[in-house]
Amino acid sequence: DGQPLKVVPVEKADEQTWNSVAFIDRGESATSAGKAALLVAGDIAALIAFAAVGRANHGGDGAALETLATALPFMIGWFTSASLLGGFGAEAQGGDVKS
Repeated sequence: DGQPLKVVPVEKADEQTWNSVAFIDRGESATSAGKAALLVAGDIAALIAFAAVGRANHGGDGAALETLATALPFMIGWFTSASLLGGFGAEAQGGDVKS
């Protein structure tokens, strides 16, 4: 944009200086158990609905236990990968995380 660069020593840099450049870790936890539980509950509901629709499309009945048994392998895979990849971390919970 034609403007000269402004050199600011790191020790004197304020939050505005770092805006859109880097994420400032203040050591605060941006996650909460309540938000994570809400995400987990929503994922469970979506996976059960997915299993129910799949069973209906393939001629299965709507029995609750059979639908849960169908959904269980998907839940295991989903929650294992989410825990390994940070699927319920601060960013997933709507935290102010800049990338």
